[in-house]
Amino acid sequence: MGNEFTTEQIKRWESLGIDNAFIFYRVMRDKPERCCRLLQLILPELDIRRISFVNAEKTIDEGFDIKGVRLDAFCGDDEGRRYDIEMQVRNEDDLARRSRYNQSMIDSELLDKGSFYSELPDTYIVFICKFDMFGAGYYRYTFKNICEEDNTILLQDGATKIYINPNGNKGQISKELKAFLDFVNGIKSEDVFVKELEAAISKVKRNAADRRFYMTWEMELLAERKISEERGRREGKAEGKAEGKAEGGLQLAGIITRKLAKGKSYEMILDELDETDENLRPVYDAVIRCAPNYKDEDIYRELLKNNMM
Repeated sequence: MGNEFTTEQIKRWESLGIDNAFIFYRVMRDKPERCCRLLQLILPELDIRRISFVNAEKTIDEGFDIKGVRLDAFCGDDEGRRYDIEMQVRNEDDLARRSRYNQSMIDSELLDKGSFYSELPDTYIVFICKFDMFGAGYYRYTFKNICEEDNTILLQDGATKIYINPNGNKGQISKELKAFLDFVNGIKSEDVFVKELEAAISKVKRNAADRRFYMTWEMELLAERKISEERGRREGKAEGKAEGKAEGGLQLAGIITRKLAKGKSYEMILDELDETDENLRPVYDAVIRCAPNYKDEDIYRELLKNNMM
């Protein structure tokens, strides 16, 4: 690797486990049987026999657009069902809507290929989380669309969303799935599947191309995050400045409102307040737009909209 990356970056690469999205993606994509085995553990009721592909059209190469890369395992089984599996470490409070987005992406891709609505396959969006998203202690949370008036009536649109919680203590799961969930939490065991995953992770870490890709991708993500944070600080500062100006404008608006109540014209108010037309006109216009009630909250919103920044 030469001096391309820092010692800290290399150490971070060496410490990655199955809970890392890139490692998870690589291990699942490199051998579809692993992805099949994981789905069998998570969804034993489906009797999944084989996986026909993993990310058939979503591969990662050296020349792939690093910023736009997707690190979920998208696959299908021999019954035509589709699965989208993601590893999630941080709870960013958007997973529910993200699962909705993933569902729409799968459906739109299939429809683009000429399918009719009736031909859309059953889909399963699976998030393996390092946290309990719903706080109820279940290992698995399964969601289907049901009727609010009668929860025995299912919409039967073929869409299922599942959130896996390695820290759960409720619900019945197999000892093999429990071993995998412990492995997600960094606990190793002699479970056959876990041992296979350990070996696969070691192989990925020895791959120079994978190391280079991951570290370059990580650096770009960090750079983008810093840019976003700086933009957020600037926007926050600008917003604060705008609000400060609007507050000052609101005080002036109160004076204008009282003078309007006395029947005074704009020219008279301008003369009496000894203000420039440039400063007074935007506030006066905001007040007029809020007639006849002249509510402070309405005037404040108008001042913000009226470029009082």
